[in-house]
Amino acid sequence: MPDSLFFPAAAAFAGLLVFLALQPFAERPPTGPISAGAGDAAAVSVNLVASFVLQMGLGLALGGASGYAMARAMNAIRLEPGLYPVVVLGLALCVFAITSLLGGSGFLAVYIAGLVMGNTPFRGEIAYRRFQEGLTWLAQITMF
Repeated sequence: MPDSLFFPAAAAFAGLLVFLALQPFAERPPTGPISAGAGDAAAVSVNLVASFVLQMGLGLALGGASGYAMARAMNAIRLEPGLYPVVVLGLALCVFAITSLLGGSGFLAVYIAGLVMGNTPFRGEIAYRRFQEGLTWLAQITMF
């Protein structure tokens, strides 16, 4: 008997959740006919391709340039060995933020900067690699 009471209560609760989830959409003013937002298929595809090229191009260019600049900066400054990983991590976050603000792909920029910096010898490289190895293990432990 208690099981038969559970299903109507569960259905009512699910209905309440759906109502609450759709509530923000119900309060929006109407935006016009559905076709108002639909553009020409060719124009939409050109805009998508242009946006993709812009994001990837900026990410690639800024990532390569910033990776080279980061390696040069690490060779130019002298820090305690434990501070090099912190500086590199901070610079990588700055690369991501600046590239994203300019409309590029921040993920690609950081990835390319890491590739460039990983293939360029720089001061504090051993400390940075140990730090990276520790973070890699931490990420694997967290994931699995």
